[in-house]
Amino acid sequence: MAHLFTLARTPSGIEPTIPRLPDPPMLERVALEDPWLTIGGLAAVGLVVCVMLLRQARGRPAAVVAAVVSAAVGGLAASASLVTTQREHLIDLSRSFIDAVATGQADPAVRLLSPDVDALILGRSVETSPERIGRFVSREMNGTWKLREYSLSRLAASIDGPNVARTQMRARAVPEVTAFPNGSWWILHWRKDPGQDWRISRIEAQQIDGVGGAFNPGL
Repeated sequence: MAHLFTLARTPSGIEPTIPRLPDPPMLERVALEDPWLTIGGLAAVGLVVCVMLLRQARGRPAAVVAAVVSAAVGGLAASASLVTTQREHLIDLSRSFIDAVATGQADPAVRLLSPDVDALILGRSVETSPERIGRFVSREMNGTWKLREYSLSRLAASIDGPNVARTQMRARAVPEVTAFPNGSWWILHWRKDPGQDWRISRIEAQQIDGVGGAFNPGL
């Protein structure tokens, strides 16, 4: 969209400094989204304690410690695999949207857009609509800007209020027309209306490598 992540290139090879979204709450992150470091730490501490107790011929306390640590590790692993946080859900939706745009699938991309969606491209407001974005995806992403390959990295999400959120990502793509890797930073602004799932209310291009503020996206 708007030559989505297709016009960027980094002539110097130096990645730009981009303001990042705030970090998630620590408890939510370590308990539900990325518990593996915590699990590894618990397992290591439990192992050390058990070894020390066994060396003192205290088998019963060692067994209790092993059982407690195993339960804690199992609980954390189960929680992480069974519970999907709103941040994780938004990141999944972001991937779905970018996948649809990058592969020229207009319908699934448009379904994730709010009726009043707008765009902010390199700090400049751009009027658009789901229909215009759908036409762009259908026409340009299957034609002029068809991609040979693409990837996303640095995905992050921030819940800014009860019904508003943002996701941020670094996109890299290789258009067939140039066969040159391009990169850009994007923020998707999300709104959750009553009785609906999250939808994109604004598409923001934070940075496009090699492109200045006068860039006309043509959405």
